[in-house]
Amino acid sequence: MSQKRDTPALIRKAQPTELERVCAFYDHVIEGFIPGQPDPAWTKGVYPTVESLEHFIAAQEMNLLFLDEDLAGAAVVNGKGEDAYDSHPWPSGIPQSQARVMHLVATAPEYRGLGLGRMLIDFACEEARALGAKVLRLDVLEGNAPAFALYEAYGFTAAGVATLYYDDTGWANYYLYELVL
Repeated sequence: MSQKRDTPALIRKAQPTELERVCAFYDHVIEGFIPGQPDPAWTKGVYPTVESLEHFIAAQEMNLLFLDEDLAGAAVVNGKGEDAYDSHPWPSGIPQSQARVMHLVATAPEYRGLGLGRMLIDFACEEARALGAKVLRLDVLEGNAPAFALYEAYGFTAAGVATLYYDDTGWANYYLYELVL
C-alpha cells in the first residue's frame, strides 16, 4: 500500500461507460463499513441506487478519484440540496442559488486515512468556484463522527441540524455544513 500512497491522484468526471464500475465501487464501500462503527448508513441497492448513480454520471456530477488504475474515491458535486437547504438559516447568509452541494463522498476501505477525502473536497471547491458558487454545502448523518472530523478539520462551519428524508435512513437528523469559497 505504501507504493499507492506515493502515486499521484487523478480526479475526473465519470463517463457513462463506467456506470457498472461506479456501482461496484459504492457496493465495495458499503461492504467495508464496520458494524458498530459510525458510517453514513448507506444500504446496497437502496442508496445509492443504480438509477441515481446513472443520473449523476449523465449530468457530469460524479467525480472519480484514481490511484493508478484503482478507483479509490468518489463524490458528487451539484447544485441540488435537500428542500430544507432553501429555508435553512445558513451562517454565511448566502442563498442556496449561489451554492454547490457535495453528496456521496466516499473512499474505498483500503485507501482510508490517506487524505483522499480532502482531495475530493479540494476538487469540489475548485469546481464550485469555477461555476461561480460562493459556498460549498453538505449534510452528514447524525453520529458519523469521522465525517464530522474531516469537514471540521477542512474548515467547514457547522450550520445546525435539519431533519431530512433519504431512502436509506427515512427521516433522520443530519448535521449541515458549509464552506465559504
